[in-house]
Amino acid sequence: KTIPNLTVFSITTGVARGYDSQVLLLLHHMPNLKNLTLCLNIIRMRFIDGIHLEKEILSHLSQLTTFVFHIRTIMPLLHSYHHALADDVQNTFSHWKYG
Repeated sequence: KTIPNLTVFSITTGVARGYDSQVLLLLHHMPNLKNLTLCLNIIRMRFIDGIHLEKEILSHLSQLTTFVFHIRTIMPLLHSYHHALADDVQNTFSHWKYG
């Protein structure tokens, strides 16, 4: 079910595993967002980079004018963790247009 009247949305999580099944699904039901803030700590096997954000979030939100994010991808690798830095994610955007 879409939420057509919502134009501003912000979400902050502790360490979470439900990014693909919950956060993305929720955002896909908010097509008229103009301002989006994501502060996420995600345990996931694949890195969340700018290409992923453009494909899975931004392409679904054509009204978006402001996108603020701090996303930490935590990838379990043989009893250790790899943390992606915010600058790593920002550097993967090909055409940054969200202020």
